[in-house]
Amino acid sequence: EYMVEDKSKHKWIQKFKKPLKAIDSEIYNAYMYDATKSNDPIISTHSDCFNGALRHGGGYRHVYYKTAAMLYNLQYVLGDDLFLDAMKNYFNSWKIAHPYEIDFKNAMIQYTGVDLNWFFDQWLDTDKRLDYAITKVEEIYPESDIKSTFIKENNGNYSYKITFKRKARMQMPIDFRIVCENGTSYDYHIPNNWFVKKTNAEVLTKWHGWDLIHPTYTTKVITLPSKIKDVIIDPTHRLADSYMLDNSMKQNITYEIDHRIRQYPDWKNYEIKYRPDIWWNNYDGLKLGFHTSGGYLRHHHLYDATIWLNSGKLANFNASDFTRNQEDSISDQYDKFSYRINYSTNLDNISLHSKVKIHSRFLAGLHKNSLTISKTDAKQNNKISVKFLSMYRPKESSRNYLLYPDMWDVHKLNNRVDINIEHNYKYSFGKGRINLEMQSSAIGSDYDYAKIIITTLNENKIGRLKMKLRGIAQFGSGDNWAPESKLHLAGANNEELMNSKFTRASGWVPMDDVGFGNTTITFHSSGGLNLRGYAGYLVPEFDEDGNWKPNHIGTSGLAINTQIDFMQYTPHVIRHFLDEIYMFSDAGIITNEKLNKENFQDVFSELRVDAGIGFTMNIFEDASKYNLNIKPLYFRVDFPLFLNRPPADQDFFQFRLIAGFEKAL
Repeated sequence: EYMVEDKSKHKWIQKFKKPLKAIDSEIYNAYMYDATKSNDPIISTHSDCFNGALRHGGGYRHVYYKTAAMLYNLQYVLGDDLFLDAMKNYFNSWKIAHPYEIDFKNAMIQYTGVDLNWFFDQWLDTDKRLDYAITKVEEIYPESDIKSTFIKENNGNYSYKITFKRKARMQMPIDFRIVCENGTSYDYHIPNNWFVKKTNAEVLTKWHGWDLIHPTYTTKVITLPSKIKDVIIDPTHRLADSYMLDNSMKQNITYEIDHRIRQYPDWKNYEIKYRPDIWWNNYDGLKLGFHTSGGYLRHHHLYDATIWLNSGKLANFNASDFTRNQEDSISDQYDKFSYRINYSTNLDNISLHSKVKIHSRFLAGLHKNSLTISKTDAKQNNKISVKFLSMYRPKESSRNYLLYPDMWDVHKLNNRVDINIEHNYKYSFGKGRINLEMQSSAIGSDYDYAKIIITTLNENKIGRLKMKLRGIAQFGSGDNWAPESKLHLAGANNEELMNSKFTRASGWVPMDDVGFGNTTITFHSSGGLNLRGYAGYLVPEFDEDGNWKPNHIGTSGLAINTQIDFMQYTPHVIRHFLDEIYMFSDAGIITNEKLNKENFQDVFSELRVDAGIGFTMNIFEDASKYNLNIKPLYFRVDFPLFLNRPPADQDFFQFRLIAGFEKAL
């Protein structure tokens, strides 16, 4: 019944790892994962015609998984004894032969004497799927009697009507069980055809309906000696219902500690997980929190939420660290609590492969809310999304969290609409992605700006070398830019820094290693044009009169970033500890001026180039060895040994070091 698996030596895994049923591992996990997305194929298809006969994609695996699920559902329809006898007859009839699907279909119909054309037509020749629901459990009383009088005269029995709904287009007979509060249970069977299988359940009247015809069914009055505790569709879990959450009055919900052990999603239940969450930054101090997440088959009603109480303990904030003199910029003005909530679910009932996502947070002094609607194609190669975004800092002290506090205004709404179009592609020696993003200030915003960003990223493998090539071009316009959303020459802007728990608030990065000045610094966060060697440098340029202006931040720019990973040529002991060892080079130009046809060739800064070597390591690399579902935590060190336009106190070729908490590309 259960899969035989190697027993882990680690007590944590032994304690929380669930045994895996063979039927789930080999059949239902794979089939239900696609069926719930309406992504299971028509299996009456020649094997070389899935995905245009390319690499057995396009659902070819369901020749095995969907077919196996079909057989279990045929057993559910016919009953155990008749199904097994019919299968024995089929094997005896076609041994040492090559039957086709029509031969199997005819053999089952002829032996059982049951018209099963409706069954095979659905499972083999269509992409219909199963989805039944319990929509109503109604207690019945005569209109002339009050509740207490009726129960007394009815010998203490209770009467109910139960309503079911066929939400999808595939029809099947329904087995259901009523569990009473006194512990007794009663089984019932609703035929969908004139055939009734051998069963100990009480057989109710036939459900006269199929496809979109008569999608609901209400039982006769069912009398029970106790109140109903639960109603369960198919307690044997053979019916391949693609959305099991409404197959029970109790909504099929499980609760467990978030143990981080990687496991298949439970196709029978909505899973809710929880754990403590402790964090720290330099202003909130110790953050004591609670995290919970949930979802069904990683596709329906996914959420994760965390709330923190900020203690101020172990904080090490000093207002003199910043060049500001505001009355409320004092150390005890940290937010007393923080939260972050994400929710997403599919919109398959409206349009397949579409999704809505809602995000809300009050974290590190920032109120951020967004609504995103996205749609992909069936092969996940193309995606379009529209995001409605709002960001707001309510008070001056909220800037105390920031690594760059003077680059975010307070009491101003940064409302925006972002439209993103993404295309993924593959070629003989690699893969790539191209993004077209259009961002524009929206109604209610205190700013007025817009930008178009085109980004490409190609990952190539040539022999044992891995090469990444990124290109980015941003064209911005507007008279009133939000400083947190401007383009940075060297790396991430303030808006991008808010996406990482290590950079959204001060503490993990020493304040001596941030800021902008006349030389470079040792901290770098990837983003923007990503000329990492110029991190922290104002990038001044002088005019003929000796006046200078900084070019570290702008509204438009272009860059190319290249990395060549040669780690596979290094000794094994190095590969054991590091994730990448590479050579890199970045080149780009930037401007803070408005672009037009006349000045396009003149307003950009001089070309900046850096080059060097670097490496990244994954702090949690061993997590995969223990089958733990922990996101990678990268630590990166780069050595920009060459700058074509270095600061005045540096040479073209010089030892330099920068570090960050993520991969550069």
